Amino acid sequence: MPRTEEHRIVNTELIKIFSEEFRRKGTVAERREWIKNNRDTICSQCKSKNLRCIPNQEIPCCQACKDAKSNGKCSRNVAEKRSRLMSTLNIDSNLYDALLRSYTKKKSLERLDHDLVDQPPSKNRLVKMADPISRYKSSVSGESKTNAENSNHRQNPPQKYGLKLFILAL
Repeated sequence: MPRTEEHRIVNTELIKIFSEEFRRKGTVAERREWIKNNRDTICSQCKSKNLRCIPNQEIPCCQACKDAKSNGKCSRNVAEKRSRLMSTLNIDSNLYDALLRSYTKKKSLERLDHDLVDQPPSKNRLVKMADPISRYKSSVSGESKTNAENSNHRQNPPQKYGLKLFILAL
């Protein structure tokens, strides 16, 4: 089935609307309605820790995740956002997943652009990027490395495209 210009515009508009709605926090009324309808939903953190998942009255996050200030998001928040977006945009689960992949891919590309353009490389990184071969000369010439140098190499893997990044940063 050939793609038409109208089809691309609809997709672009849908992605734009999805992005705006995804960033928007649900209203208090929307959240309370979801909480009322999903009191039996158990979050993944409580399930994995074998805890009792007690819904909060004001926010979708369960009480255990709220009290623990857990590192991961409470899956009830994710479920509420998914439900709200699917009903607001009148989309099914498959289309939601595709739009979410598109949104997260776009966000990661924006972060990469921000890292390359807005933040100039440090002086130490510039030296390493300017002469990427020099780091390997000692291993080729037979000089032995200390344990500290070996562990540093594992923590900071070689930059394959360092020189290209240096040129782009200028």
